[in-house]
Amino acid sequence: MQSQEEKTPEWLDNIFLRKALQSYKRDESIEVVDFIISTGFSEHFASTMYQCKVNFRSVESGEATLNVVIKAKPVNDGLKMNVVAGGPLFETEIRMYSETIPAIHHLFERNGINLKFGPE
Repeated sequence: MQSQEEKTPEWLDNIFLRKALQSYKRDESIEVVDFIISTGFSEHFASTMYQCKVNFRSVESGEATLNVVIKAKPVNDGLKMNVVAGGPLFETEIRMYSETIPAIHHLFERNGINLKFGPE
């Protein structure tokens, strides 16, 4: 049974996954066929993690499967929610992944160093 903090939020649905995949793959023709969400596979202090297997199809690539990890701000009552509510901890972490690490990666590439910092 899922704990209150692990329950899948309502926004984590077909529409969200379709928009995320279309943005990530830069392919507006992507349609989600189906998906499976798992929780509780990893412990994290400031977020709730969801493992998701997404089956999709597109005009460009046909049918494919992508396994993703979705890191979300806790929305259900619980210890994580109480801790995160005290400051910008979650937002700072997401900014590191979305802005700082890509900027460092780009700096290395500009200097001829091919170094992968994290998953695709």
